Amino acid sequence: MHDLVHDLATTLLGEEILDQSKQGYTGGSSCRFALLTDCSKPLESSTTSLAMLRALRFMDCRDCEVHGSAFCAANSLRVLDLSECLINKLPDSIGRMKQLRYINAPKIRDRMIPECITTLSKLRFLSLRGSCFILALPDSIGEIQDLVHLDLSGCSGIEELPESFGDLKSLEHLDFANCQDVIGVSQCLARFTKLQYLNLSNCENVGQLPKALGSLTELQYLNLSNSSYLSGNELDEAEFLGSLTKLKYLNLSAGGQELLDIRRLPEALGSLTELKYLNLSDQCRLRKLPTSFGNLCNLVHLDLSRCFYLRDVSAALNGLTKLQYLDLYGCSSGAHAMEGLQEVFGNLSELRHLNFGAIYRSFLYPDEINVLYLDEINVLLERICTLTNLEYLNLSQNDTMSSIPETLCNIKKLHTLDLSGCQSLHRLPDF
Repeated sequence: MHDLVHDLATTLLGEEILDQSKQGYTGGSSCRFALLTDCSKPLESSTTSLAMLRALRFMDCRDCEVHGSAFCAANSLRVLDLSECLINKLPDSIGRMKQLRYINAPKIRDRMIPECITTLSKLRFLSLRGSCFILALPDSIGEIQDLVHLDLSGCSGIEELPESFGDLKSLEHLDFANCQDVIGVSQCLARFTKLQYLNLSNCENVGQLPKALGSLTELQYLNLSNSSYLSGNELDEAEFLGSLTKLKYLNLSAGGQELLDIRRLPEALGSLTELKYLNLSDQCRLRKLPTSFGNLCNLVHLDLSRCFYLRDVSAALNGLTKLQYLDLYGCSSGAHAMEGLQEVFGNLSELRHLNFGAIYRSFLYPDEINVLYLDEINVLLERICTLTNLEYLNLSQNDTMSSIPETLCNIKKLHTLDLSGCQSLHRLPDF
């Protein structure tokens, strides 16, 4: 596929592309895009007209330390991609490249970013992801006022943000994933009114849930998984989240951490009618979903796995007819929670992925209770077998389940069936 893309680009752009990975490469005087394989030596002006060069990417240089002379002479660069280089230190010479709009420089091994990067007033995209050795951002980071995309995911050494960070008012994409110790984000949020993407997953010290989050009305992606924003009972009353009406992705997973367990979700959740992805996995204390949950009629992906005490699941799912992915693994308040699912499954004709594992387990109920639910299990399985679009079905750890209906063979698209841990199973369909 890479060769096809390269050949197409060469056909369209001709001598405007310089690709050192190809034998017999040449560069014309009008070369604008360069794909180079050595980031340790100066870019030769004899190879191409450096004044014309607009985009530069180094490929397969992970064992080669990047040197400032490899690109600093190309003063007209708009795009600099160092994602496949070994970056011990981001060269100070980068501050002379005043036309830069895009810098991709992950996994920097130095403790500091050169202050001169803040003089790149036209910079719109900056990715420093995975730079776990960086201890701080430049004090004047806020001077890059046109910055739209900032990826600091995995920069786990950063603790405090500079005061000027809140001046980045043009930000639309902000990623702090896995910055466990970072603080000060909440104080800036109210100023980031253009944000469309915010990832604070695994930010364990980011503070308590701020009302300022409700002012980010352009948000489409919000990931708070394992974030300290989920701690305490603040989310219970966070009705201001209902103002995030453009949200399409929401992750509130607790990751098995008890301190992040949500006891209740705000009724305002039902206002997020554009939501397509919702992850509530590992919310062990969550017992009931909001009555407004059925308003989420555009949900495609719903993860309720290991919500052990969740009840009235069928009532919450009623009306979510666009679901393609549904994970109910371990919702083992079990038979009570699953009452009425026969009818619900009849309306989920778009389902592709269904995880129904560890729902009916013998240790949860006395034997006499288990017997009462055998008929219900069979009826429910028959209903599941009418979901003809299913491609993945997990029925594992249901150790009271004794048989699988013959109608399972009607699911022609099914490619994965997990029956592990079904100890009472004695009969399978004739596949």
